[in-house]
Amino acid sequence: MKNFRKLLTVFLIYCFLAVGTAYLSYYVTVKNLEENAEAVTVSGFTPDGYSEKGEKQFFVCLDGNKLSIYECENGNKRYIYSERISTSALPKNDIELLETGVVLKSKAELTEFIENFVS
Repeated sequence: MKNFRKLLTVFLIYCFLAVGTAYLSYYVTVKNLEENAEAVTVSGFTPDGYSEKGEKQFFVCLDGNKLSIYECENGNKRYIYSERISTSALPKNDIELLETGVVLKSKAELTEFIENFVS
């Protein structure tokens, strides 16, 4: 019976530590995103394909060696996150396209687009 209690106590401690670590990771990530996610009013932001109808779209542009992803809605863009990429392997026309920026109309398009450059 003592071994069972000891085993149960150790198990509960590990569970508590796992849940605490998961919560701490989530909290730190959310705080980091909140610090970087300031809404910006975009004046003159009308690349090809951009719609101001209240539809959510995504804007991806090259910022050094990372792709910065923004969510666009009602003439505002809000930073979401960045993905590091290797620009040395990219053709010049891809780099120019990314420096100009690309508008994507759905999360599926965004995911596919990011996978093409990250993988």
